[in-house]
Amino acid sequence: MIKFPKHMIVVLKRSEMMKSSYGSSSSRNDQEVIIRPHITVLCHKYELYAVVNYSKTPRVGGRYNADIRCEDEIWRRFEDRSVSESSLNGVFRNESSTHRSSDACLLVYRRREQSAGDSGEHQSPRSCDPPLAEQKKSSSLRKSASHLDQRSQIPTEAQHQGLEAHKERLMTQVLEAVDGVTYEEAEVALDQNNWSFTPAAQQLKVDHLYNITQYTREKCRHTLLMVNWDLQRALRVLFPPYSQGSPL
Repeated sequence: MIKFPKHMIVVLKRSEMMKSSYGSSSSRNDQEVIIRPHITVLCHKYELYAVVNYSKTPRVGGRYNADIRCEDEIWRRFEDRSVSESSLNGVFRNESSTHRSSDACLLVYRRREQSAGDSGEHQSPRSCDPPLAEQKKSSSLRKSASHLDQRSQIPTEAQHQGLEAHKERLMTQVLEAVDGVTYEEAEVALDQNNWSFTPAAQQLKVDHLYNITQYTREKCRHTLLMVNWDLQRALRVLFPPYSQGSPL
């Protein structure tokens, strides 16, 4: 028997953390989503009663607020220090209405209890269950999948150890190829380049030149290409005092 929750929370992934050799940063997804006041999951109907929004502001970067459908069936906007009538009252006029939003980051639905007078669709809890034959088939498939999964996990430990050893070898090669790079920087560069040695080492060399000179990344990359990715020769080209033994 499938049990459906009384409340259903839909989280919209609006931001994503990006890691690089310079630290972490976040990027925001401002794409509009279509919000429906009612949704149906199998035979269960859910109605929207709360929307959490995150909007950008010039001074503080952004702030949260919430639109909540109160007990009197009126939508209200809850801010940090105030409560006002929400604009959703003029949007959700019927079940077919929709709302587009680029600020919504969390939707809260609650299951609407069905009664005998609800379109004449009074259903017992088991009426939403799949047919018996389908349940047996699903159970059989789960058992087969479990058996195959157990068999496929036999060599997993050995494969994992081999993969870790390969990564360690790549880390050592990168640390030897690029002077001054840290273990963490090498690991990040390899991870960003699908654990491929050559592009990871080249990225770190560009980063090194960029950090100690006043040139753009494009200029640093172009110079390294000219000297076949020899970091010492590139330093002499971009920083003449370096070729005379002057400290950087």
